[in-house]
Amino acid sequence: MNQYLAKSSGQTIAEHTQDLLANFQLLKEIYPSIRVNWDLLYLACCYHDLGKMNLAFQNKLLPNGKRDPKEIPHGLLSTAFIPVKSLKKIYSKVELRVLAHAVAFHHVRNFSTISEEDLEEQVGKMKIEAENFSCDFIEEIQVKILSKKYVTFENCIYGEVNQEEADSYLMVKGLLNRIDYAASGGIVVEQPNDFLLADMNQLLEKWQTRTEAKWNELQLFMLEHQNENVVVVAQTGEGKTEAGLLWLGNNKGFFTLPLRTAINAIYTRLKEEVFTENFTQKIGLLHSETYGQYLAMEGNSNETEEYYTRTKQMTLPLTICTIDQLFDLVFRYDGFEAKLATLLSN
Repeated sequence: MNQYLAKSSGQTIAEHTQDLLANFQLLKEIYPSIRVNWDLLYLACCYHDLGKMNLAFQNKLLPNGKRDPKEIPHGLLSTAFIPVKSLKKIYSKVELRVLAHAVAFHHVRNFSTISEEDLEEQVGKMKIEAENFSCDFIEEIQVKILSKKYVTFENCIYGEVNQEEADSYLMVKGLLNRIDYAASGGIVVEQPNDFLLADMNQLLEKWQTRTEAKWNELQLFMLEHQNENVVVVAQTGEGKTEAGLLWLGNNKGFFTLPLRTAINAIYTRLKEEVFTENFTQKIGLLHSETYGQYLAMEGNSNETEEYYTRTKQMTLPLTICTIDQLFDLVFRYDGFEAKLATLLSN
């Protein structure tokens, strides 16, 4: 048997993992300079859901299946598949701790009620199931409880003094979450920005059919200083929006304003004047009433649902948003790593 399920939809663990690996490759191709350990992220994608092989999880996905109160979260069980003995010949203890923690805690679950005996029992049963599992992304399946020097029932990465380890964990775990969410939602983890400067030039050409338009001093300055941090103060009507987009160029960006009404107006203007083709692949609107705004503008359809999902998962090249949609991460809520890793990637 190799049909162990990952989703109630009938998607198998192997199929879901292949979707993750496809998104991993896409992310790496679009943003190869992200400061993440790509090897650890790849391994985390491979191992993150193998713990779903356990029978309690599989039975839960059956028609009329029920949750076993003794079920151990699959993230923790998945760490038993990490072949530390062979990997420690390549990776340091710190790197293996990052990998193990990213897999164990990729979903926030409470491990405090789990006993060592329960874990040993469940891993023992899962070892039997693993004998029937094979896949293209792992050469040899091994099942063994990891030593506590790699992972425990408590996520202690942030509580220790090794900042390098914490930073690496944040990026691996955050990008694993993004890739996993994308695969689960049936969307790509990133849409490439290979259009913005061309669209801006088309906008200028359209203006030039009516007047002798050209980029002003501010806009040219921003265009020429794309690789620098810039603070600009300018009056209303000076073309700050266009200047900001020229500074962004063909990169991923977030355009923030404090008021929803202002954001709605900027979004509407840009999608109608600048991104006139395939705007749902280019620009998104993100604030507390995004879904209602999309329904009002686009109607209720599968396309609207997918567009909303892409927006919430920050896969689009340009997001027009209120600042609270980005910087709520300062409160370090459960799962904040995905958003922070996105911002640190650009």
